[in-house]
Amino acid sequence: MLRSQQFDRVSAAPADRSADDVSTVLSREDMAEATGRASGPERLTCRIHRRWVHQCIGSPVHVIPVTGYRWCRNCACPVTVTVDERSGTVTLSCPGCGTPAPTWASRQVVRSCRASLAASRTAADRRPQQTPGGPGRPAARPRPPDSTADRGPQMAASRQSGTGQPMTARLRAILRAVAQGRAELSGSCQPDLYVDGLTCSDQPLVHTMVRAGLIRRLTTSQAMGLSVAALTARGRQALADDTIPTTPTDADTRLAG
Repeated sequence: MLRSQQFDRVSAAPADRSADDVSTVLSREDMAEATGRASGPERLTCRIHRRWVHQCIGSPVHVIPVTGYRWCRNCACPVTVTVDERSGTVTLSCPGCGTPAPTWASRQVVRSCRASLAASRTAADRRPQQTPGGPGRPAARPRPPDSTADRGPQMAASRQSGTGQPMTARLRAILRAVAQGRAELSGSCQPDLYVDGLTCSDQPLVHTMVRAGLIRRLTTSQAMGLSVAALTARGRQALADDTIPTTPTDADTRLAG
């Protein structure tokens, strides 16, 4: 029997594990990697972002020039990975030469993303479907107490008392992601924000939040200049009160817009 067949390789899990959710696969792959039964490039999940690897492969953290993982040796620049979740295709492209050389590392990126996408689809298909109010199924959940409709009187009182202006839904979502430790900031003077390894869609708002003193870098620069993002005292207060703090600045005016 071949040596590779004697191990329970993470990238070739048995059929009865094909429907495991991401948390289960994460735990299994963490253990397999720690015990030497699998290597990092073979994983279907990301040890850093704690999600399926195809969902965060675009993060600069996954660029490893030494091994050539997401790296074009000819142009000495990161390779862009495009994952089409609808068609299941994974494409590598280099901003310099167009198509990177078909090295082992590049082929492994494609293999891992395809396998990760397939595993996530299987887990989603096997997940029990729940129809609100259906027979034997839970009814629709009530509106959460912190919804915009329920905060109407609170917002009005906040405006009248001068304690701050209600924040936008996007601003609230970014603050929550930072508070949960899911965000990273680049090291530039106008830092970009990455949430779960993906680029935030409103970087101008992120720049305003940094200038307004709501978020900051928590650690020193890591791979590719990324640092863990954290809330400042002002940001924690804004998230707790669900309002933009007083002492308005030009940045605060942008946040309220």
